[in-house]
Amino acid sequence: DNIFEGLVEYEAGSVLIQPCLATSWEPSADGTEIVFNLRKGVKFHDGTDFNADAVVFSFARQYD
Repeated sequence: DNIFEGLVEYEAGSVLIQPCLATSWEPSADGTEIVFNLRKGVKFHDGTDFNADAVVFSFARQYD
């Protein structure tokens, strides 16, 4: 099992979405993509940096 925080999360007791590992996000003009700005300074338990490569890897692993 994986335990992780998401890019966004629900505000407690609400259906509103708030930042988590992403500090902000913006949809593309055509609505086909969302660009996330990632929180800086986050490290995994092994000391490696949280970055865009880690996000891509996590999504690929979930869909595999």
